[in-house]
Amino acid sequence: MTKAIRFNGAVGRCSSRVDGSMSLSVATPQLTTVEKAAIMDLQGINVDIIVTPLDINPSKTILLEVDKDLNTKTRSQRLRNV
Repeated sequence: MTKAIRFNGAVGRCSSRVDGSMSLSVATPQLTTVEKAAIMDLQGINVDIIVTPLDINPSKTILLEVDKDLNTKTRSQRLRNV
């Protein structure tokens, strides 16, 4: 059974791709082996992601929803489309 995981983190490197999508990295706090395994199990799987700043009052934030399907392509498929 696949596990979901919730944690506080920080958005790291962000980059734009040729097809208009973005790639980003996330820094986590120290994790246990079980928590690390849960994240590794989610690699390559379409997941629900919400990024919410913790140090800003929620009433002062606006949720921007992207209502598009994830078009999953391999690295080589992306390169061939360029």
